[in-house]
Formats: sequence, structure tokens, C-alpha cells
Amino acid sequence: MKKIMFLMITIFLVMLAACTTTEADTTRPIILVNGGTTEIIVGGSFTPPSVVVSDNIDTDINVVISGDTADVNTAGTYTIIYNAQDSAGNAAIENSFTVIVYDFNEQMNIQNGGFEAGDLSGWTIEEVNGSSDAFSDAFVISTTNRKEGIYFFDGSRTDDDKVGAIQSSNFILGGSGWINFRLGGGNDIETLYLAVYRASDNEMIAKFSNSNPQKYGGNEFLVGYKFNLLTVHGVTLGEELYIRVVDAKLENWAIIKIDDIVTFNIKEPSSTIYETVLNQLWNIKWLVMH
Repeated sequence: MKKIMFLMITIFLVMLAACTTTEADTTRPIILVNGGTTEIIVGGSFTPPSVVVSDNIDTDINVVISGDTADVNTAGTYTIIYNAQDSAGNAAIENSFTVIVYDFNEQMNIQNGGFEAGDLSGWTIEEVNGSSDAFSDAFVISTTNRKEGIYFFDGSRTDDDKVGAIQSSNFILGGSGWINFRLGGGNDIETLYLAVYRASDNEMIAKFSNSNPQKYGGNEFLVGYKFNLLTVHGVTLGEELYIRVVDAKLENWAIIKIDDIVTFNIKEPSSTIYETVLNQLWNIKWLVMH
């Protein structure tokens, strides 16, 4: 009888243990990385991202940080790696954060690209077909035309039949490779355009016109454009370039307006202000080839 009772108690305890045994934890914790500074200029301030680990059971899991240490005083790309493991030994899927530290010097921006000097200083006026009447200090004005800052160049201050060109100071391509500018006036890629040239051989590498002149309801308003010069075949950071603005048109909105030419950006300019523009030099070359 005692043996039977002992056997029954043993079976009962085994069954009880089976009922109270919990399933093994096999769920990985998750590492969430948010915010943080992703692009800075050498010497700038770096704010690390917020890193949070969530888990189905554990509430306090340490984050293991490895990879690079961001050095704000040395240009380069730094990748910080985050790992974590819960008390059950489940490893999270690794997460990472990358910050790019860009070198910068004043030669990376053209002089007076926004015409904030109130004149064409920093630019060289050049002739087109023996004339340069389309460009003058007197045409740098401060009226409201969706400009940036106080001043912009307004080619409508003269007549349609005036022609000419201006060339910027040389600049060293740096940062992300993005440039931005604002154009107004006529849309004619052959005779009214802003172009980028390689300084070493004066080869044109990119060409843009006011391709969306009616964006704000009329040619008189400046439209913001942006383009990444690193998308041009053979162009690399550190190259010396310059910008040339040409007005060779003689009639039918034969004027050009310019402002806000920035040749150094550490990130892509805002899409709410600047629309991405095509390099129309490619289109011209394609048409010539075909």
C-alpha cells in the first residue's frame, strides 16, 4: 500500500512540474538607434544617437559599443556598432550608426555666390559676341523674388538684346558634392544657363537652365535647384572647378536671374526649397550623338 501511495505521489509531482515548466526564451532583443549627428564639419559638435534595447522579458540590458570612435577633428567616415544580449543568451541583431566628418576651407565655396556684397565682386564679367552689357553691378538688387538673403542678380534690369557672361572664383569640390542655386528668367539651355567647368582644362562638366520657370507662376521668380556633381563621370572630391553664367539670348525672356549659389554642402539640400535638376549637358551630348 505504501508503495502504491509513493508511486502516486511521484507521478503527481512529475505532472505538476511539467505543468509549471516555462518555455525557453528564444526571442532576440531589439536595438533601436535614433537621432544623432550624421554629418559635421571638422571641429564641429557631435551628438551621439539615442540607443535603446527592448526585450520580451528583460528590462535592463547593457549595450556593447564597438567599431569606430568618431573623431570630430579628423575628416573621415566613422561607423559605430551596437550589440546586446539578454539573460537567456539571445543576441540582438547588430545595429550601427555612421557619421561623416567633412574637411572644409573657404576655397570650397565660390566668392559672393549669393551676391550679398551688393555687387558682382568675386565674379569676372566676360563678353559674349563682343558685348558684356547683360551684367553690371547695377543689376544686383534687393527686391522680393523668392531670393535668399538681401540681394540677387536680376538680369531683367536691362533689355532683352543685351548679352554677356560672368565667371565665378575657382572652388575646390568638397563635402557631399551637392551644390545649390536659384535661377529665374527664361528657359533656354542653349543661350541662358549656369554651367560648371573643370579649372584644369576649362571643360564644361554640367549645364543647367531655369527648367521650371512657372513653378511660382512666372519667370520673374527665382526657383531653387540642386545637383550632386559627384554623379558626373570622372568628377571627384578635391577637384578645382568654377561656375560660368551666360546670357546669349536676344529676345523672348532673354534675361537670367541668379542667386544663392552654394558649392559646399555636407548633406543634400532641402527638397522643400531646392528641386533636383538634370544635368542638361548630358541631354545635349546625347542629341548630338544621335
